Amino acid sequence: MLKRVSCGRPKILRRVLTTPYCPSPLPACKPQAHVTGSTNCNRAGSGRSDSLHSQVTSNSWHGQAPARAQPRVEQRLRINSLVVVEGKADKRAVLNALDAPVAVTSGAINGRTLEQLQKQMQDRAAMIILMDPDVAGRQARNRLSDFFPAALHSFVPQLEATSPIPSRWHEAGNIGVEHAPPQAIRLALQAPRQLQPLRKDITRELLESLQLAGTFSDSHGGSQAERRRRVTALLGLGDCNVKQLLRQLNTFSFSTEELQMAVQQVEAAMQAAASAPEILQYNGQDQS
Repeated sequence: MLKRVSCGRPKILRRVLTTPYCPSPLPACKPQAHVTGSTNCNRAGSGRSDSLHSQVTSNSWHGQAPARAQPRVEQRLRINSLVVVEGKADKRAVLNALDAPVAVTSGAINGRTLEQLQKQMQDRAAMIILMDPDVAGRQARNRLSDFFPAALHSFVPQLEATSPIPSRWHEAGNIGVEHAPPQAIRLALQAPRQLQPLRKDITRELLESLQLAGTFSDSHGGSQAERRRRVTALLGLGDCNVKQLLRQLNTFSFSTEELQMAVQQVEAAMQAAASAPEILQYNGQDQS
């Protein structure tokens, strides 16, 4: 469109664009829904398919916003029980796994900590104690169970709660609830154990029959102490001697079937580890 403009000099013509510039007369494009990997307009001879017009929703032809797919919302597990952990990093790991009130002992089980836990227990369904699966966690759990005998207890396997890499706060191999994946934490908190201090179902004779006590040494060089260490790590109890293992298994309601299953898993892992050097040696001889 040409428009006359007065500039104080001889009148000149200026071109004023009133519509978007297009090098060739093309029909105006109708508003379309967003289609990933396609364009809104098709030019003649461009080789692009005109099928995208069939993908436009009916609402877009009337100037309405196209319907968008609703994002999938994951249903988070929520419990009303007070979860007690050792440190702030453990608390973040629990809150990342589910919604629950979480209390932190900060590694000190003293009168002030116990008083704070009692206050936080108000209007809560129960208390679930989730300590690190190591010796310090076992000792803290025993002390808490003395003051809160009605509390429930959850255990995370040591392998699940071990950091494979170092960081600025810990070395590789550090053990703590903070390293456990959300699924492992959810499984542990969904199956808490009751405290039964007078229970005597697990006996020393049973431990000896499972080669967890005594002076047994198997053909692969693993002693009863090594087998016991592996079993306690799998159950999340921390390193125990025979007397401590008996107390932990009975007090925290571990069944004979659970213990036997853990022993079977440990035996399978030890046999696989013992046969690995033989396989490597065979492969080396075969290559030569």
